[in-house]
Amino acid sequence: MSEHKNNVKRLAIIPADLDKLPMPAFEYIVLKLNTLQDDVEFEFIPVEETSSFLQKLAPSEEFSVDDFKENAFEFIENVEKHIKALSSGYNLRTAIPDRYLLISLSSLDTHWYGLFEDKYSAIFLGDWEDMMAPPSLLEFMITLIIMEGLELVVLEDAVKISHLCTRGCIGDFNPTLKDVRYKILQGFLCADCKSILEENIGPEKTKKWISILSKEWLGHASDQNSPASIVAKLGYDLFITKGISPNLWQKYIIKLREEGIKESIKIIGAVITAAFLVWFGLK
Repeated sequence: MSEHKNNVKRLAIIPADLDKLPMPAFEYIVLKLNTLQDDVEFEFIPVEETSSFLQKLAPSEEFSVDDFKENAFEFIENVEKHIKALSSGYNLRTAIPDRYLLISLSSLDTHWYGLFEDKYSAIFLGDWEDMMAPPSLLEFMITLIIMEGLELVVLEDAVKISHLCTRGCIGDFNPTLKDVRYKILQGFLCADCKSILEENIGPEKTKKWISILSKEWLGHASDQNSPASIVAKLGYDLFITKGISPNLWQKYIIKLREEGIKESIKIIGAVITAAFLVWFGLK
């Protein structure tokens, strides 16, 4: 195995109950990140569905920081035991992730949106509201997951990719969600954070991550081959849906756009057919 391959880090995503969020859309767009860079492999791992800890992380639930940390530590230990048992049962190589990321629609009593502990991180989006869009809730999730990937890449210097001032940089320190939208919309690295990343992985790889943060790779829903279009087909339109799932008005807008595309195709087809008829009629 090459030296480069040995340096690839693995980040396991563990979603709690995400309510009506279309999970295929969420999982697809997370795994798409694996095709855009080779520093971090994002993955979903099997967890026990009956886990009382995950069930408690329900939408709108609130926890004290101390209670969450105490239960989360035990949960991660049980997850690793579960992975080892499954791997052994299927005669597969046991592969424990480098780090875990818990995502829920619950909240902390401090109203922090994130925790960064030794073996895991946790994102709490219970305080997210439609008024925070754009960006959409799914874009919030994806950008914060990208940030967790970056912190895993520079784990020794992770604390350095954080600063008090709001610059629209992914390293902005925002204790609550209300200011997070700026760094998600901007998707850029300030000079300080960029320098730290370059020291760890070099200028070329840093450029890749800056490109990923810009989210231009999502494309547009009108491009049938773009990630945005595929996500829309899986139930979440990044450019129309704001929250967990589209409301009635957003569903109507999506339907109008789809019908508009169909009508455009019909018109183009009719024009081409008419042109052929005229052409052959003149021959």
